[in-house]
Amino acid sequence: MRSTADDEVIAAVDAAAARCGDRVVIAVSGGGDSTALAVAAAEVIDARGGRPHLLLAHLNHSVRHPDVHLGEEAAVRSLADRLGVSVVVGNRAADTVPVRRRGGLESQLRSARYRFLRRVCEHTGASDLWTAHTVDDQIETVAMRLLQSDALAPLSGIPDRRRLSPDLPVEIARPLLGVTGDALRLFLRGRSIGWCDDASNADPVHRRNYVRRDVLPSVQTEWPAVRSDLLLLARAASAERGRLDASAAAIDVVVRDDLVTVDARAFFSASAEVRLHLLYAVLADAGFLSRRDRPSRVFFAPLLGRAPDRQKLVIHGRGMAVAFAGDRLTFGRVVGGGETRYLR
Repeated sequence: MRSTADDEVIAAVDAAAARCGDRVVIAVSGGGDSTALAVAAAEVIDARGGRPHLLLAHLNHSVRHPDVHLGEEAAVRSLADRLGVSVVVGNRAADTVPVRRRGGLESQLRSARYRFLRRVCEHTGASDLWTAHTVDDQIETVAMRLLQSDALAPLSGIPDRRRLSPDLPVEIARPLLGVTGDALRLFLRGRSIGWCDDASNADPVHRRNYVRRDVLPSVQTEWPAVRSDLLLLARAASAERGRLDASAAAIDVVVRDDLVTVDARAFFSASAEVRLHLLYAVLADAGFLSRRDRPSRVFFAPLLGRAPDRQKLVIHGRGMAVAFAGDRLTFGRVVGGGETRYLR
């Protein structure tokens, strides 16, 4: 007999399957959320006649005791065997990208994970990548951004779909973004399928864990509707992000290598909020800024008022310099010795 959790999970995954291409990669850690996504996807795909083709992808992050990682890897391989699908396993120790000085371990692991998933999609020709973010993840994300953001658009939280990379025709989808982790575990228990619990998820040294374990429960005692209200905030912020995206798209931007230029006339004709939105998005895509450690609007204040003197250096800091070059606003990267490279 199917439970309400079964219906909820299967319906969410079936809706995602109806929108995807012929090949789907699912990121599976071995935890309850991603295990449930893989199981539900296999059931949905079987009911759809075997399409799309399913592939599991698992990355060994190499940061905990080797036995823990080997246990998770074994669990994912066993799951793939049970579901009758292929699995690709990678190891972060083989990642040739140097560790960045900026950004914490969580950010570095996330970057390594997406580099691995990108390679899997490229090598298999997959057009869709599914991750197991849940409504709980969404609430935690909005809460964290509310504590650190001074703009509305970032409060939209985790998008249900986005492009994996501007130069790669792969869509990331989060089929379970409206489903709770409790529902997913109930779904698995009904099938007698186990999962791995990551002990590090209980360590409050990580910001997300602290928000989940301490901040949200504390706030909820005084504000019982905080979780649903955060989701409402995310929806409102998502609508605002869409408006800002549309306005920013009308401003000509050129990104070449690590250099960025923007049509100055169009830029300074836009509202301050559109300008700030464009700066965050474009400079993050170009690698000038970290999406998780970006400056406040105070840093960009010279670009948010009236157009500054074209003869002066507008901004210098955080490894970049901003100045005018003809009718373009030019963002250069400060290199060794204080030299600034500009695109002319």
